[in-house]
Amino acid sequence: MIVTFPRFGHSAEMVSLMFEELGIPCIIPPHNDYDVLKKGSQISPEEICLPFKYMAGGLMQSYSQGADTVVMVATCGPCRLGEYGQLLKEVLDNAGYNYNWIIIDSPAVIGTKEFIRRIGAVAEEKRPAKHKIVNAAFNTVKLIKALDSLENRIKRINGYVGAHSSCIRIMNELDDKIASLKSFDEGFELIRATKRRIRKLELDRTVNPIKILIVGEIYTSIEKEANRKLEDKLMMLGCSVNRHMTISWWIDNAVKCAALPAFVKNITMMSRRAFPCGIGGYAKETVNKIQKASEFDGVIKIMPSGCMPEIVTKAYCENTVNNKLPAVLNLVYDEMDGEAGYETRIEAFVDMLERRKHVLAGN
Repeated sequence: MIVTFPRFGHSAEMVSLMFEELGIPCIIPPHNDYDVLKKGSQISPEEICLPFKYMAGGLMQSYSQGADTVVMVATCGPCRLGEYGQLLKEVLDNAGYNYNWIIIDSPAVIGTKEFIRRIGAVAEEKRPAKHKIVNAAFNTVKLIKALDSLENRIKRINGYVGAHSSCIRIMNELDDKIASLKSFDEGFELIRATKRRIRKLELDRTVNPIKILIVGEIYTSIEKEANRKLEDKLMMLGCSVNRHMTISWWIDNAVKCAALPAFVKNITMMSRRAFPCGIGGYAKETVNKIQKASEFDGVIKIMPSGCMPEIVTKAYCENTVNNKLPAVLNLVYDEMDGEAGYETRIEAFVDMLERRKHVLAGN
């Protein structure tokens, strides 16, 4: 058995380290690019959203490299991700990519016994010791959280660094080195070395940079190619950037939702005025984050074309212009190439925030 999985930010490299630690052969899908998207689009339903096409294209590439088993995390609910596993299987089967599938659903949906059975199926051939599985999983989550924390710190301080390209250079070099990690120890050492580089940056705390919060559909938020490197563009414009959706957030949220029903109820109560019922995805979390975004100068809400939950939140955002919430820019991404159009809208939005903050306010 040679496993693969859909690419989802840096989690692909981290999960690969986990499988290698357990002696399970795996193949990481290639980084998302136009060729991956083109391949996935050729076999995907026409109206399906962008993340599905990237996932399909990546799994097609992994299959051609020898992978035979897909391990995929799935969800339930109105969002299409609740059916992604089955739909991906049917689409790839019809195209001749005959994978074995291990779909890891929430224990709350499939039951604890079935959840454990599916997890066990991944390591069935190698049968590693339980303590080794626990240790590998722990290091995977720990490294993912350390990496997310580090990247968030770099993006936040970017607005206080005179040469904004310095932060982007550190981020890009971090990406390159992550792709070549051979062990968890190398990963933790990379985190420490990058922190040392950050401490050497000269920060000017007297400046008041534009602070932008990025919210929206989780895959499009995390995958750089899916949002056309939005964060890099904002950093080059001198913004201090904060992204709500991270893999660490997703892990914590999944644990809280499974173990703490009161946490889910709290989120529902906070966004009840916007959505009296569940609409899937993380729409309620998106709205809740926007409602608490008073510390930011602006919010950019991103989504793939056709994403039903985020289409609904877009309608909500359009009604915030007359209240005290920050200005919201909605960006919708699909497979069509329109780089110049996105850049123009982003630059105009940041320029408007600059004028509102520094010129109109007299700062």
